[in-house]
Amino acid sequence: MRVGVVVMCDMAKSGCTTLVNTLLALGHTPLMIFWNHPNLVATIRTSGIDHWIFSGNATYTKDEDMHRMPMAVFSLPIHVFCICYSFQSALVQLGYTLHHKRKRVYKKVSLGGMTVLLNYTQYIPSPVEGELASYGKECMMVRYKNALLTQFHPEATADGRKLLVSFLAQK
Repeated sequence: MRVGVVVMCDMAKSGCTTLVNTLLALGHTPLMIFWNHPNLVATIRTSGIDHWIFSGNATYTKDEDMHRMPMAVFSLPIHVFCICYSFQSALVQLGYTLHHKRKRVYKKVSLGGMTVLLNYTQYIPSPVEGELASYGKECMMVRYKNALLTQFHPEATADGRKLLVSFLAQK
């Protein structure tokens, strides 16, 4: 199956290769486009691809000159999966407050019976409407309209990959 991947960062600095390799290993064909693609939402709408994944980004989500999650995709008849940076960008645009940590969180944790990789310096405090999981007082997973949003990187663990498989199986 073809899967759309919106790269929300500079490819040279991204962990998108892990995501793309994961999709390939799962038997899917990723179509990658960058966040600054002209007419991004129209391209997604007319692509014929039903499942789109928006990547992470290692930069600070609240920087004024940073790219934003295109909120219009949440109204399209597609399935959307937002990872880390795109999770934060979407929730900030929905009115939630982003907090910044002094040190990067980089560890595997158990989250609702899944082992997931946390890798971030910014977070959204719990509770969030549609929240499916939290770690401590931080929101980790949200269901919003046609989307699953995760603070963690599902491509980095076996349990996270199972979550991706479940997402990709949605009709």
